[in-house]
Amino acid sequence: MPPSRQRCDKEFWRINLPSSLAAGKSLQVDVDSVYAHALSPFPTKIKQSEKQLVVFTGNIFLEPFTEAELRVHAENNNPFLTVTHLERVIELSHWGNIAVEENIQMRHSGADLNGPFSRYDYQRTQDAGASIKSFKTVLPSSAKDVYYRDEIGNISTSHLKELDDMVEVELRPRFPLFGGWKTQYLLGYNVPSYQYLYNQGNQYALKMRFVDHIFDDVVIDEMTVKIILPEGAKNTKLVTPFSVKKDKNTLHYTYLDTVGRPVIVAHKTNLVDAHIQDFELWYTFDKYLLLQEPLLVVGAFYLLFLCVIIYVRLDFSITKDEAKESKMRVASILEEVQSLQDKRSALYQSFDDAVNKFKSTKDATNFTNSRKKIDGDYKLLTQQIQGLQSQLKNEGADAAEKVGELQRLDTQHKDLIAVAIQYSEKLVNNKMTRQAYIDQEKANNTKREELLQKMESVRASL
Repeated sequence: MPPSRQRCDKEFWRINLPSSLAAGKSLQVDVDSVYAHALSPFPTKIKQSEKQLVVFTGNIFLEPFTEAELRVHAENNNPFLTVTHLERVIELSHWGNIAVEENIQMRHSGADLNGPFSRYDYQRTQDAGASIKSFKTVLPSSAKDVYYRDEIGNISTSHLKELDDMVEVELRPRFPLFGGWKTQYLLGYNVPSYQYLYNQGNQYALKMRFVDHIFDDVVIDEMTVKIILPEGAKNTKLVTPFSVKKDKNTLHYTYLDTVGRPVIVAHKTNLVDAHIQDFELWYTFDKYLLLQEPLLVVGAFYLLFLCVIIYVRLDFSITKDEAKESKMRVASILEEVQSLQDKRSALYQSFDDAVNKFKSTKDATNFTNSRKKIDGDYKLLTQQIQGLQSQLKNEGADAAEKVGELQRLDTQHKDLIAVAIQYSEKLVNNKMTRQAYIDQEKANNTKREELLQKMESVRASL
């Protein structure tokens, strides 16, 4: 019995030829058609061990604008994996990086699993039927810092293989997917911007894929693309190889942003592998805006340090503790006295070194010059300690008397140094025998040692 024929709705395509077609000439045009969700599971529910059957309903090749139903029922255990929603976020930085993140929701659209799932039977059976254990995603060859995670966290059962012209990622969900089961995950990576971003002056063009490879023979029901441009980008123009629904631009805020980064939003439904094509996004950007973030960082640290400087100098006490402040001033003065005395003690050795050199070289001129310089430094240090002693007296501190004692002992010590210099001059000028010099020098050193011990005792009590 011949199939029944009936009139159907007409559907036409517009074809733009690269050049005009002369009269009487012909041109062959090949049209590729891709049908999504053309196969339906029948029955709609199967058990874990059962095979999957599908039915295809089409049209028998007949005369134009007629149709005769063709119905094919056959076994098909291919995994019917469908991306129900895809959100692809492309964040562009003029500092050399493009971050891509895809939020993917997918569903096994084959026959629903009827009954419980047995992992034991699943692992025991080599043939997984129409279930999905894993699938492969292809990323650009320059992709780096790849991550794959879901709501629980990072999924470590994935494998990444770097090839010459691509990066292949084998994604394995936390559980196998049977008919009617769903999963959701995030896949992100970074690529260098110089491979996709072009500019001439302040005019920039971003050229990337609108949708990228997720798995072979992909079907995407709904897709949203968000392109986040640098702050300050304007005059945007999106050019796509196919029609999309462009949404109103929004703003995206992240660290160091002030007015927000412009976000270009576009939607598309019913996508397949043929839609893996490049879009172009044109915009203008003033290059001096690259200095905005570094200047904000510098300004933030400047304000932080300024606040710290002001804070440490503020006095939040209701009443001042004069006694406490006086003790602090006295402690500071005594610390400075100790430091000056250390320097003055170092000059004692300088005197001894000058005397020893004079006895060796017998150069009176050089010795006189060295002595004048050391005497000048010694006098300055002594005057500074005397000034600090006066401050201690004004504070009414008992330590003023101890500093005075230190000054008195130091004067005696300085006098003994002068005596040692006189002995050395007599020795050099042959006015004193060497044995007499040794005896006198020994007695002088003994007195100096006693004075130094007393001075250290006084310093320890400060």
